[in-house]
Amino acid sequence: MRTERLEIRIDPDEARWLGTEARRRGVSVGALVREAIRRFREATEAETATRLAAVDRLARLEAPWPTGRR
Repeated sequence: MRTERLEIRIDPDEARWLGTEARRRGVSVGALVREAIRRFREATEAETATRLAAVDRLARLEAPWPTGRR
C-alpha cells in the first residue's frame, strides 16, 4: 500500500495527551492519529449519506402545486 507523509504542529498539551493515550492503548502515536482520521472520515461519509437520503425522500414527495397567480 502506498502511503503519504504528513507533518503537523500541535499544542504541547495535545502531544502529551496523544503520547499518553498511545501508550495506554499499546500503539504508536501515528497509529492513533490514523485511527482518528479513519473514524472521522467514516462519520463524515455516514452523515453525508444520511443527508443525501433525506434530500432524495423530499424530492420524491408528491404535493399539490399552486397553479394560479394572485
